[in-house]
Amino acid sequence: MATLAIGLFTAHETVRACTNTLCTCSFTVRGLSALIPLNGTYGYDVIVFVGTQLFVACRSEKEVMASLREKAIPISRSEIGVLAKKFIVYLSIAHQECRKQLRAHMRQSGGYILHLDSTCDADSPHLMSVLDGISELVLDNIKIPSENAEQIIPFLQQVKRGYGIPLAVVSDMAKGILNAAAAVFPSIPHHICHFHFLRDIGKDLLSEENDVLRKRLRNHGIQSLLRRHALSLKPLVENDPGCVDALRARLIGNSSNALCMEATPALIVYVLIHWALEGKNEGDGYGFPFDRPYLSFYQRLCSIHAALDGLRYKCEDAPKPHKRLIGILWKHIGEAINDPLLKRAAHRMQEKSVVFDRLRKAMRIALPDENHGLNDEGEKEMNTIRHRVSRFQQTLADTLRSKPDPDYLAMHQQIQVYWEMLFADPIVKKTPSGTVTIYPQRTNNLLERFFRSLRRSHRKRNGTTTMTKALKAILTDTPLISNLSDETYRKILLNGAPSLEVRFAQIDVQLVREKLRKEEEERRMLSPKVKQFIQTPELMRKILDNTCNRQ
Repeated sequence: MATLAIGLFTAHETVRACTNTLCTCSFTVRGLSALIPLNGTYGYDVIVFVGTQLFVACRSEKEVMASLREKAIPISRSEIGVLAKKFIVYLSIAHQECRKQLRAHMRQSGGYILHLDSTCDADSPHLMSVLDGISELVLDNIKIPSENAEQIIPFLQQVKRGYGIPLAVVSDMAKGILNAAAAVFPSIPHHICHFHFLRDIGKDLLSEENDVLRKRLRNHGIQSLLRRHALSLKPLVENDPGCVDALRARLIGNSSNALCMEATPALIVYVLIHWALEGKNEGDGYGFPFDRPYLSFYQRLCSIHAALDGLRYKCEDAPKPHKRLIGILWKHIGEAINDPLLKRAAHRMQEKSVVFDRLRKAMRIALPDENHGLNDEGEKEMNTIRHRVSRFQQTLADTLRSKPDPDYLAMHQQIQVYWEMLFADPIVKKTPSGTVTIYPQRTNNLLERFFRSLRRSHRKRNGTTTMTKALKAILTDTPLISNLSDETYRKILLNGAPSLEVRFAQIDVQLVREKLRKEEEERRMLSPKVKQFIQTPELMRKILDNTCNRQ
């Protein structure tokens, strides 16, 4: 056996039984059960150490294993994984046992606002979480094969039983979530996340042209062409660091010396290439359709094509290899930017982007040139936002009357469909400490940030970006770990115990083993599609008819 406090030790436990033949009572040493789970090898303090190091400090299993060995506790990497799962299960049971206290705590604040969202990767299951928008605590979690109402309704009913009816629901526009929330909380206001709404409406508006730009640019191979020539010029430019400073001083500095085009054609081409490639990274960190890297790249290609055209005539005395390179780049970039499909898509996308950005400004969220990135919460003055979006709608309607356009019509109609769900009025509630005014958050960024932190910690621990395997193996209540940073939550969770180790020791070990067994069974379960298929009447006869018939 092993604990952090004692180290390795061998325990000899004497179990005393009642001498009365009719009595089945037995008595064990209390001290040992407070240190180590029944029939366990590692103590509660080791379980907590492994869990916090892996999930809070984001250390890898190898690093945790090395730390324990430094503490004279030998342990295998697979055992680290087992203890990590036990930590999550103990935390999950402790969380379930303090639901009443959590509900009372949220009632002190006026109630809770239910934020609902899920994350998945490739063919992994959806990890769905419910978070309170006021306390920002994760309340419950589930893993489901897909986001459909039939899967989500039982989960929301469970949340309703545990925490009561929310003041409001906030989610994205997924139909499964909308239908499930309407079924479980029919009279509760449901607000659409403004960020998700803008993202969906922008994708509908801009995706067609964006796909054309992406495919046509790839067909022309212009990015690989630029990278190849930049690589060939790198030794020539990087071996003379001062030449970049000199060019910068002549172009945008205070130097009065005229730029000698004949002396610096390779450097200018090198800078132009990297400036064009940097267009693929241009944006404010919101992702498509807020950031439009393919359009930006195309626009920069047009600019450097004009610059290369001028260089062809101003660098007559440059070395022949440099002149030839300028000519090659000018020719290939010209072929790409003058591609009729590419040119038309870029023009149309630029036109649509202006309209989409007007809507962004009206809603005052995810605005260009702001540094909030994906954490942008936008303004809270809902009446002002409602008025601005109304004016945008009116302007768009006037434009459609004079010049009908199916893409803008679809945009106008989508805003109308979700109008009532977009603008939430403040909620006034009476609490034991007085009347409070609650402003529902305009976005679901609380959960978005949480899922991003989950992915970051996974990358930090494992060094991989894909979460497919992790989401298949991860225990359902792993998201509860984020609550541990909240002091109020820790106090409620501990329920008077001085530490997590002591709190875990108070939990029935049989509950832990039963929950671990259920998690493992669910992980091995067949997918709903396969289940439905194997229940098809006369399945085997039809398979035999198709496989045994040799005609």
